[in-house]
Amino acid sequence: IRIMFTDFYHNILALARVMKRIEKKIADEVYRVEIEHDKFREILRQTKNDKLENTDEDAEYLRYLASQRLNSFLLKYEDLELETHIANKGLVISSYSLFEDTLLKFTKVFRHYIKCEENIEVVCKRDRGIFKYIKYLEKACGVDLANVKNGIYYNKICSWNKIRNHLVHVGDVVPDENNFLTNELNKLNISLSKNKIFLRFDNTENLLNTIDKLLSEIVESCWKFLGLEIFEIDFSF
Repeated sequence: IRIMFTDFYHNILALARVMKRIEKKIADEVYRVEIEHDKFREILRQTKNDKLENTDEDAEYLRYLASQRLNSFLLKYEDLELETHIANKGLVISSYSLFEDTLLKFTKVFRHYIKCEENIEVVCKRDRGIFKYIKYLEKACGVDLANVKNGIYYNKICSWNKIRNHLVHVGDVVPDENNFLTNELNKLNISLSKNKIFLRFDNTENLLNTIDKLLSEIVESCWKFLGLEIFEIDFSF
């Protein structure tokens, strides 16, 4: 079990480091674009002041330059926003999948350890993913997870589950009439831009923290069920 969780935390910390590196790279690029834009505005201002002849042609040409430069700036900024969303979308899907896989492995090990003969497919016919494994630990293994399921992190992962499934199976677009998903996005402070989900780096960090806390709570409950000493794994990034 220690090896399994060590592997899990090595992977999730790697995802966190990737997130921080991409976040810094995009932030640096945004800063560079903004500096270039400010420099152009200053050059444009000086050009206006230095004109010896203030003709209509000069004014029109300066407006044209300003318009072209502004369009270029906006396009670059939109590209960086798209890169931010795509990077975080990949990190969110990868992090959730890692959590789901780790909980499956833990459930199998725990079931074997307590010699539970119940078939997971029979006990959890209609359940999927992490909720399937949580139900099995509860119903078949007898672990008390009531406090976990009433907690903030379980509620957050329920929202993340719906958002992750939408991203994987539907995409980024959220129709106006889909109030259910909009409410889930609002719970996690995830933005909608032109009816599209827009994931920021603080959203990904929220998911990583939720995964860490929820997994710790589940494992702690299982340890208490066995009457074993709890070992803690520090998660920080």
